Amino acid sequence: MKKTIILFLVAFTLCGCIEEEYYMEGRVNTFDATEIDIALAILNGSLEILHESSKTDCEIVSTGFELSENVHFSNPKTISSGKTRGVFKASAENLKPNTKYYVRAFARLDYDTYNGRGGYDKIFYGNTVEFTTMNGKVSSNKE
Repeated sequence: MKKTIILFLVAFTLCGCIEEEYYMEGRVNTFDATEIDIALAILNGSLEILHESSKTDCEIVSTGFELSENVHFSNPKTISSGKTRGVFKASAENLKPNTKYYVRAFARLDYDTYNGRGGYDKIFYGNTVEFTTMNGKVSSNKE
């Protein structure tokens, strides 16, 4: 009887410490830029939801891209593409001619307050890709 009570207390203690997860897990991918011109490029990415708890109180706040001339993304330009699951795109405009840029897609998820705890945000980043804008010199055709 004593062993049964001890086993019950151990099992109850262990089960009481395990809390159901309330979260959404995402994977963000950055794809090659397209339609690259002198001062413009189309940025491409995707958000894939890998796991979503049935009790998740979470929403996609924003998806978009960070763009930088520095591979370390110091002082990046943020370009929003909305709140999209799946494939998303955005236009990077007013770029410098003949310049190498680094870009990575992101998704920001907002986890609301639950179980008496405060909410928080989590940002998922995709891989980094690079592209170079076209040369800004205009060629002349002389016949």
